[in-house]
Amino acid sequence: MLNMWNRFIYKCWSPWYNVLFNRGKFMKARSRIFSSYPFQDSQHILLIGVGTGADLAHIPLSTVKVTGIDLSLDMLHRAVKRYSHSGVHFLYMDAEHMAFQDDTYHVTILSLILSVVASPAQALNEAIRVTKPGGDLIVFDKFTSNKKRYGLQKLLSPFVRLLGTDINVSFENLVENVEGDIEIIQETPIMFNGMYRKIVLRKK
Repeated sequence: MLNMWNRFIYKCWSPWYNVLFNRGKFMKARSRIFSSYPFQDSQHILLIGVGTGADLAHIPLSTVKVTGIDLSLDMLHRAVKRYSHSGVHFLYMDAEHMAFQDDTYHVTILSLILSVVASPAQALNEAIRVTKPGGDLIVFDKFTSNKKRYGLQKLLSPFVRLLGTDINVSFENLVENVEGDIEIIQETPIMFNGMYRKIVLRKK
């Protein structure tokens, strides 16, 4: 049911997404996150939740091979139109049930997707599964802290969920329940007093 709602709500968001989330603080955040990561030539990169392609501007597309997936065809079509000659391979696919083989990608990116999917734990486990041993997972998203669950946040969470995102996801809880063997390489607050974080995981 949530996936059906997400398809509808992101159909509504698609004309406005870049205006709202690919400028100002969000653009600076994306640039900061990806410009500091040491992508290597010929790496295979998976971008889960590619959306309208906002993150692609900050990835060295000329030197790496990128596959971008999304569950919203409307968002995906905008990315395809914008990056039609970039060599990026776009696919309509569910982050919680990916059709890729195990250990396929050198780097897997989950950008503002764990707070959207029905089961963030399942999506994270799928991302770990398709990442090569020794490969990294770059996570950029908004997370709540187990130590800071404010009453107003809990109250607003169901209403915000109707807009296509969840403000009540705990990354600490997700990590405790992953099926793969990973380690946290980096955890950096990015925006809004650390609500948005960059987290780099490495698959052992």
